Amino acid sequence: MNVQRIGMLVCDEVAAPLIARHGQYVDMFARLLASTGLEIELHAYRVYADEFPPSVDSYDAYIVSGSHA
Repeated sequence: MNVQRIGMLVCDEVAAPLIARHGQYVDMFARLLASTGLEIELHAYRVYADEFPPSVDSYDAYIVSGSHA
């Protein structure tokens, strides 16, 4: 099976009262993707802090997190 490389564009941080129970967005998606049984590499970029992947072609797929806005 091939490793699927997924870039995650994180658009916000999780509200402070929810972090202890759920973690940050990358933690939530990592748990969800792990449950698929697929071999996945998840790389997160805090786009709200001007962090971006080197190229749009760097990953097989992208996930965009939610935000309060």
